[in-house]
Amino acid sequence: MCYHSACRKKLSREPKNFGKNIRPSKSKAERKHKDIIMPLSRSYKDTIKARVERDPEFRAALFDEAIGAFLEGDTAVGKALLRDLVNSTIGFERLAEELDKSSKSIHRMLAPSGNPRMENLFQVIHAITKNEGISFKLTSSYTKGNQRVPA
Repeated sequence: MCYHSACRKKLSREPKNFGKNIRPSKSKAERKHKDIIMPLSRSYKDTIKARVERDPEFRAALFDEAIGAFLEGDTAVGKALLRDLVNSTIGFERLAEELDKSSKSIHRMLAPSGNPRMENLFQVIHAITKNEGISFKLTSSYTKGNQRVPA
């Protein structure tokens, strides 16, 4: 590296657009269709709610997936699915009345960072099954080697 003052000035200069977000130029097709506005799609929550309301089999399958996720140790997915099911069916306010708890408490319980007690979680599950007419049967089996053996 040269320590000559002219060389140092040359090296210390930054590019003209250094540190600025530079937007790439639009393609010819993008410039031609700039006035076209694409409609927004429905939100995930609205889509789930509509499907749960019109399809009882989907409602039961969503519940089944939630219980399966809990049993497999994936509590985050289980809580998210239960939260979607509560939002789409009974609602947090009515669930809170049935459980004699605040709706805020139930929201926190089923939030991603929530840590519900087992008693509270089973109260929620029981309320959903009672209100939606969902029944489920839990069966167990164990695996010996690579073969599944019914219990």
